[in-house]
Amino acid sequence: MPATPLDLVFIEGFTGETVIGIDRGELHAPQPLVIDVHAGVPHARACDTDRIGDTIDYSRVHARLTRLMVEHRLQLLEDFLVHVRGFPGVWNPCSAHCARYWKATYPAGDYLRLEPSIWRDYEGSLS
Repeated sequence: MPATPLDLVFIEGFTGETVIGIDRGELHAPQPLVIDVHAGVPHARACDTDRIGDTIDYSRVHARLTRLMVEHRLQLLEDFLVHVRGFPGVWNPCSAHCARYWKATYPAGDYLRLEPSIWRDYEGSLS
């Protein structure tokens, strides 16, 4: 888990083509590869400055992923993902890591502000 609070950015469904695999049939023609990238930047900095340099520049992430898909000489998808994990700011969590990070960084008592609801259930309503 990252040591400092981060604004998380999710790039989901990045699609490209690459030659990867261990079977001979996989090593001669590009095949589609769809990945999700989760990255983090220091909390709220870009909100304060409104500068692209203070957040994730999607065009740079896109260019780097595209270049990696073209230039790598890896056979295992796991090794490819290790390279992606090395990109600045990229964090490769599972959902349990995300949940622990969110709970530790944004405790409900400090961030969750629930107001009394004006909603009432009426007899026979579908709510």
